[in-house]
Amino acid sequence: MSDDDQARDVYMSRVQEEAHYFMLSTGTMPRKERKPIRRRKPTARKTAVRSIFSKPERNASSLEYDSEDSEIEAAAQGKGARYIAATDFGATYTAISLLRVDENGNADPNIIPISNYPDDPRTVMGESSIQVPTQIGYCDNDLEEQLSVEPDSRTYDALLQSDSDEYQVSKSRWYKSKLRETKKNQTTTIWGFEVQNKLNPEMDSAKVNLISGFKLLLDRSEDTKSEREYICNTMEQLQLRKLIAKDENIIATFLTHLFLHAKQQSRDVHGIPASACIEHALSVPILWDAYSRLLFQNAIQIAIEASGFGTMENLFFVSEPEGALTYVLSSSSDYRPGDKVLNLDLGGITVDAGIFEVKHDFPLRLGDEPLVTPEGPLHGSSFLNSDFRKHLEKRLEDDIEPVERNGRKFQDVLDESTWEFERNIKRNVDFYKPLPLRYIKADGIKKDRTKRFIDNNVILERSDLYDIFEPRLTGIRALIRQQHIAAKQKGHIVDKVVMTGGFSTSESIRGLVRIVLKQISAEFGYTVALMNDGNSTVPPDYMSRGVAHRAYQKYGGPLRISELSYGFEIMETYDPEVFEAHRGITPHVDETDGC
Repeated sequence: MSDDDQARDVYMSRVQEEAHYFMLSTGTMPRKERKPIRRRKPTARKTAVRSIFSKPERNASSLEYDSEDSEIEAAAQGKGARYIAATDFGATYTAISLLRVDENGNADPNIIPISNYPDDPRTVMGESSIQVPTQIGYCDNDLEEQLSVEPDSRTYDALLQSDSDEYQVSKSRWYKSKLRETKKNQTTTIWGFEVQNKLNPEMDSAKVNLISGFKLLLDRSEDTKSEREYICNTMEQLQLRKLIAKDENIIATFLTHLFLHAKQQSRDVHGIPASACIEHALSVPILWDAYSRLLFQNAIQIAIEASGFGTMENLFFVSEPEGALTYVLSSSSDYRPGDKVLNLDLGGITVDAGIFEVKHDFPLRLGDEPLVTPEGPLHGSSFLNSDFRKHLEKRLEDDIEPVERNGRKFQDVLDESTWEFERNIKRNVDFYKPLPLRYIKADGIKKDRTKRFIDNNVILERSDLYDIFEPRLTGIRALIRQQHIAAKQKGHIVDKVVMTGGFSTSESIRGLVRIVLKQISAEFGYTVALMNDGNSTVPPDYMSRGVAHRAYQKYGGPLRISELSYGFEIMETYDPEVFEAHRGITPHVDETDGC
């Protein structure tokens, strides 16, 4: 491992040690239950410093500037161009876009998508992806040469030799001792496309540890509990093998890689000067509570400090439905104030559904709260992959020996076949049209009519594919109906549906939604339209683009009230017998900070 790579890891470790922010633990972060307040003897008052987090206030009818936003934007004018770095941190893919705002406060209509990610397979075809897989790989030391991971010297130099002394790695005794510690047990970290493309079938998979879907660590709902436990178990195993630190903040690690790459691309490819002011805006799921958003904010803080890309000043969060609808509906004239829209966000892990009322058409503004309780069950596209893998494993369970005859491991064959299913089959299957036979390569197997094999291939018939897709189709059908029924019971007429997310490009999903909406229209007595007929014309980075526009046009949005703020807080033990002010007050434990 190069000295630059080691120094980068040491510096990230120091940032995490000195940041004094909450860190993600390996636990599943259960909700803090309210506990009875026990009376204790009066103790000395404590003073605590809190971090900032804001949430919408229940009033967004006016298009006047929020006073705080007005002051921020007024101060920014006349100080040169600034950039909004808008990030869509997804469970399976992540995108980041840059919006330039000139010294007069005018936004450039051409948003800059960040691309050219390391090991992106599409780069060789001249079509660099504008999304990167949300994945991290931790590898043993002896795999470093096998992986051939070569750090981008420009990126790491930018981190280690920043113009600011704050980001320079010290040559002090402390730094040298830390560097010696990391050499004792150093791991190689790969991310994004590197994980998919560096790990070939001949590699010892026991020494490579992939972690994906870690966005779910911030989701504390019961629906995602099993997935969170799986991720946490993987992290615990890595800790026992001393491949990662006990306080590893995997989300901060991934965002640091992302911001380092965005920093390098913004300067070397897009010509953005190093001195440019860069503000951050990020999308957040509407189902996250305040504690989850606070943890996310702290991971962002660590990543920004470690990468030197922008600042925390004017950090802006946009709910994912608002970000998605800001982009999709702003390019359409088919909606009016008062319209009630179901946003069906079909992602890699969850399918999120929420119904919102349009309060203003341009700029688009939604109501403060969803009209009914939003839902996000585990019916995302990645579960098709796992269901396909289980299907193929069962089909090949009696043929493991011939499959492994050429020295390949059975699990590696399943991995490769699942990747083939992901690329060439999953999004192109449409159960509402005639389906041709599909074939999955499995070298070593022989033709067998009973097993539906031909030489070196497994045949997938319509019934096989339906068994794989059916659980997700059934779940999504039920989700759409539940949302519409709940809205109707409250007196809302929801006559528009907008599909977003990568899974929305699936032919079967679009066909399913059309059929379900036709049934609901007949049952409810009014037409429910699928906006733009569900066509897959939305670009992959639609969310980050919507977030950038929403962060630029802050006026007319929900007013924000401070939930946690910088400052001093006086805390005292509840004791009405001693403190007169406590009498007649019912104490409670705040779920956000446990106080």
